[in-house]
Amino acid sequence: MKETNNVSPQNSSNPSHQSLEGNWVLKNVLQGDVMDFPCSGIPDKVIDLTLKINENGHLSANGRSAINSYFGEIQLNSNVSINKLFDVKKVLLGSTLMAADEGLMKCEGRFFEIFNNAKNIQIEGNLLKIGIKSDGKNPEDAGSWLIFEKKK
Repeated sequence: MKETNNVSPQNSSNPSHQSLEGNWVLKNVLQGDVMDFPCSGIPDKVIDLTLKINENGHLSANGRSAINSYFGEIQLNSNVSINKLFDVKKVLLGSTLMAADEGLMKCEGRFFEIFNNAKNIQIEGNLLKIGIKSDGKNPEDAGSWLIFEKKK
């Protein structure tokens, strides 16, 4: 059975509705069949990678990546989800342009590559996944996802 939800904050009276709005912290990166930490191998240099989403007629997004701050907008094809999976029309992000060591640059590059190419957003409890779902052809390929946890 497909569950349909509306993204708008006005739908908060619906008990099955979960808003995308809020403050999120990146906990994992899933690529294919590999689950990884946000900046694997360099934990002592990394701050939390964050995302703040505001729903004010559109989805504005801003936060902190491994090095730079970013800002922009997430455009959905519709504000209605099927089984809490939203189709992304376009991600429009800009960022500051600071540089750092190679490890942090790779971490940030992977973050922005998945985020900028996202085709789906999925919300499951206190987790928000942004990325590309698998086409289903390879059972070991789960797609590419940034997995955020809602800040308390």
